[in-house]
Amino acid sequence: MTFFRHRRPDGDIVSVELVPAAPPGSSPPRSTPTGASLALGSWLTWPTLRESNLHHPIKGTASYQDNIAIVAGRSASGPIEHLVMAQFHRTTQGPYAGSLAVTVCGLRVGTISADNAPTYGPVLDALAANGQPAQCRAAIYGGHYEPGSEGWRNFGVELLAHQPPEPRRDNDPFLPPHSGVAVDIVPAAAAGLDIRIGGRAKSKRIVVLGTLARDQTRWAVTLAGLHAGWLHPYTDHELDKLEEAARLQFALTCQTRLIREDGKPLRVAVDLP
Repeated sequence: MTFFRHRRPDGDIVSVELVPAAPPGSSPPRSTPTGASLALGSWLTWPTLRESNLHHPIKGTASYQDNIAIVAGRSASGPIEHLVMAQFHRTTQGPYAGSLAVTVCGLRVGTISADNAPTYGPVLDALAANGQPAQCRAAIYGGHYEPGSEGWRNFGVELLAHQPPEPRRDNDPFLPPHSGVAVDIVPAAAAGLDIRIGGRAKSKRIVVLGTLARDQTRWAVTLAGLHAGWLHPYTDHELDKLEEAARLQFALTCQTRLIREDGKPLRVAVDLP
């Protein structure tokens, strides 16, 4: 049995039992390619739902602010975002029967309303039939602590789940599409990128699978063997999750957008954690 120990700002220690998803043989692994174990709720766990860069806030977070603070590992106020793996469970009893509970590390952080829950039903059933949990990445943001009064407040949780919900596909990227980062295109790739967009429309956008690789101090972006360019220079902090995934030898595949606009140079952007 695993417990998460968290120190509140008021000095109290809270021990919370963490209940992992049942991991039958077909469940995505909770370990790195090197065999190291991942913490429960880690964003590096494999999702089973398709993900999107259009984030969707969940309901009911005001009732679970302390839980959200725990799973985000927060001990001080601040507008820091935190990526986690969220799971979905049907609620069958009580006033919210028919809704879906959203949990992280076994702690409830919010709700999918009964109105929207039916869109998840077929996907949850299909995953359960294969012994898999329903899970995708989520972003926790905000957070402010009021000493001696109401405790943690102003947390929000947004799902990175594709809408309508769909099971993850084999060729979906591993890296969650959380924030867009521009790519500095190498001139030799421009014609090949335009061919990949295809058609004669003056304005067109497509989404393809990209792969990232470290080249000394820069990150190269490759699309099906074509070296498209380099990630636009950002601070180390902004790319810390990419560095974390690379250090643990995860597949650095990402959602990549090719953008052709009338009268403008072709653009490429990747969606990263």
